[in-house]
Amino acid sequence: MIFNNKPVDMCQVEIYACYYGVTTLCERTITDKSGMFFIDGISSGIYIIRAENNMFYYKEKICLRPGVNALNIYPIIKPKMMYGTISGVIVDSEGNRVKDALVVLQRKDGKLIKFTRTNSQGEYLFYNVERGEYSIITCAKKEQTC
Repeated sequence: MIFNNKPVDMCQVEIYACYYGVTTLCERTITDKSGMFFIDGISSGIYIIRAENNMFYYKEKICLRPGVNALNIYPIIKPKMMYGTISGVIVDSEGNRVKDALVVLQRKDGKLIKFTRTNSQGEYLFYNVERGEYSIITCAKKEQTC
């Protein structure tokens, strides 16, 4: 399995036999670090292959023939994974965590998206953030500079 030219590992792959409208699980395995998986002992026929992990999903009807069958699987991102979380810790020039610092999430085009303040440990969190490229702008009371 490949996504954006990178292998998808730890993805569960299932093969279902399709006979007269009934689907039956035949085999289940997991992709390795190179995004590959191997299933042996499946006879020729029509099957449904399904691959899924916490981020990706793939499902397709396939026809397996005698011999070795190679499949190229290109999964899609699950719709619920279109949003994510950005978190971090704000530290000063000496490496000390900064509490109550203003943290602003800025999109690549310069638009300010969200803001928050760090907690007592200097940690911040933005949730429900659309996929994309962002930068973080911070401002702390102690230094009065942003």
